[in-house]
Amino acid sequence: MIKKFIDYTIESNISDINMIKSDEISKSFTISLEIELETKDKSGVDVEYSKNQKKSVIGMISDRINSQLLKFNNLDTSKVDKYKEFIRNLLSEIEYNIHIDDDYVEEITDPSEYSDEIEYGIVQLVEPLVNTYFYHDNIFYLKNKLKSKLPNFWRKWKDSIKYEVDNTLERGIEISMKTHIKGIDSTIDFIEDFYQDFELQNYWKFRRTTGIHINIGVNYDTKWNIIKGLLLLSDDNNKFLFKNIETRKNLEFTQSIKKAIFDLPNEEKEKILSKVDLHNIEEVEEYFNKYLYKLVKQLGYKNFGFNITSIVTDNYVEFRYPGGNITKSTLIDKLIYFCFIVYCMTNPNYKRREYQKKIYKFFDELSVF
Repeated sequence: MIKKFIDYTIESNISDINMIKSDEISKSFTISLEIELETKDKSGVDVEYSKNQKKSVIGMISDRINSQLLKFNNLDTSKVDKYKEFIRNLLSEIEYNIHIDDDYVEEITDPSEYSDEIEYGIVQLVEPLVNTYFYHDNIFYLKNKLKSKLPNFWRKWKDSIKYEVDNTLERGIEISMKTHIKGIDSTIDFIEDFYQDFELQNYWKFRRTTGIHINIGVNYDTKWNIIKGLLLLSDDNNKFLFKNIETRKNLEFTQSIKKAIFDLPNEEKEKILSKVDLHNIEEVEEYFNKYLYKLVKQLGYKNFGFNITSIVTDNYVEFRYPGGNITKSTLIDKLIYFCFIVYCMTNPNYKRREYQKKIYKFFDELSVF
């Protein structure tokens, strides 16, 4: 049983809660968190890296870019090695020339210099990272602040986490996990250890723009049903989803996939409906799950609170809704709720009746335009 869960509440059916809390189910989830923190500290920005630190920073950028490569639209998988070589060569040139020939670095990190679509996309990702890490901040200064302000958390979890400058924030850092945590209980331990230190300091802050992303997979073989998760989550009108994190609703990075579908041009809706035969739900799922994956990649997964693109590459779903000045109890509530959604997505018979009602209603509403 989940020992840590007894202090927290969640708005869901009690039988669903008990199911998630059971030993067998709670231990079947593989979970990782990404925590964004911001500071008003302006010091340490101009401190230059040592040679070894520079190499480490290039390694951080390399890890980030390579982790995104397989999520590129229109990527020919037979050319993955070619593009990984491109990334290596580009970053090697940057490492050698940074602060020696900055004009050259600016030239090779200008996306407009590249006609290949994938190379263009790679450089689009590299340019802001190089700009942030080498010209606007010092990751090792921020790392030392992380160690000194969250000392107990750092001591316990330092070997399990990685840290990066977050260039979406005014000045911030992102803590993420090197690998997933096994089970809900261990994840709650991580959250409690973090908040125990976080609440005793005032250097690092949560703000409206800081997010906590929860990545959830499972340790059993399964076929993910994306549309089932989408409809049960119902992020266009689910009051509980944004309870206690209301400031995260309707942000540019927590948009609703469901709403995006209803906002499609009528011609596109007609195309979808022409391929949907609700007398054969399995065929509908086969078609529409692939459609949803392509749609989210096309529109940009970072725009949505429900990121399904990692299912194909890494076998997990990313929930991007939590953030702002979120409390420990609220974060744990969301964790449990999202595990429930993942369980539904990966167990075809669980909540099947509720799901079937929703899928009929969904396509019925989609046909009204």
